[in-house]
Amino acid sequence: MRSATAGLLAACVLTVGAHGLQPRAPGCDAIGKIQFICDIQSPEDFATVPDSAWMLVSGNRPGQGAIRALHTRDRKIVQIFPAPTVRAQADAQAFPGCPGPIDLNDPAEKKAFSVHGMYLKAGTGSTHRLFVVHHGARESIEAFDVDGKASPPSLTWVGCVVGPPNASFNSMVALPDGGVAVTNTPRPAAGQKAPENPIGAVWEWHSATGWRAAPGTEAGRINGLEISRDGKFYFVAAWGDTAFIRVGRGSATPQRDVLKMPFRIDNLRLQADGSLLAAGHGGTALCSCPTETWHVGRIDPRGAMSVTELVKEPYVAGFGASTVAMQVGKEIWIGTNRGDRIGYYATP
Repeated sequence: MRSATAGLLAACVLTVGAHGLQPRAPGCDAIGKIQFICDIQSPEDFATVPDSAWMLVSGNRPGQGAIRALHTRDRKIVQIFPAPTVRAQADAQAFPGCPGPIDLNDPAEKKAFSVHGMYLKAGTGSTHRLFVVHHGARESIEAFDVDGKASPPSLTWVGCVVGPPNASFNSMVALPDGGVAVTNTPRPAAGQKAPENPIGAVWEWHSATGWRAAPGTEAGRINGLEISRDGKFYFVAAWGDTAFIRVGRGSATPQRDVLKMPFRIDNLRLQADGSLLAAGHGGTALCSCPTETWHVGRIDPRGAMSVTELVKEPYVAGFGASTVAMQVGKEIWIGTNRGDRIGYYATP
């Protein structure tokens, strides 16, 4: 097999000094209680590495995709993919049919390469498996083994799952019973116009059965996705419907419960206490104008379900909309798909 590092970019390190002595991007000042680490293109989604201070960050700008590692104590950012240190060791049993590693020498890949949603499945030791949504010459889920003992964490590419025809993936989770699930809004056929609020669904993939839509998960402009720890429920962000949806798994006619939201959810992240942090958009969403707002809320997915809004801020250049929020220790970290910085603030 050819090396996964062919044509990959060199790793780079960006550091923010503890006393603000390093150069800062223009407009990188705090917004109230929220501080920023800047010069990070489109940090769309997060995944934490167990038993470490490292958090993995996706880069979702076409042609400039990346996986970065953020040290949440030292405020250090390291690009770990693409990087010369990435190895390839295909797991053909787990990912049959994968055509091989991403080739950044391919002109189509160079033009479109980006990393969107991500999910880390913890291992029994210090090796974990990271899954990411990849946009490029193929629409796919790419899988990496993560060495959590390394500092920064190191990656080994182990396989991929190529999407079904016309797939357009967004967020994803690894399933506790094997396989993966993604939010997928199929692209319209050639010559057809996309509807204003296109309906997508959660699609599951297993090596033995391939891709199948999960019943009951249909939603307008489907976006973020999480799964309960016991694997019995999907938690779905219906961005176009301004709603949070809880859907039972494994039934042809599953239980489906809807919670109306004060904002449009982008990503969802399950927290240690069983709650979900939701980040998203409000006001005149996606206008990049003064009437757009960005939000963080905490959802209780149990029983009747409820949401508590934690952050509501107006649009600002460099952080146009929040796409993910995750609590690490006593801080909440916030990412954006339309900006060049990561926010964080101390919780009470």
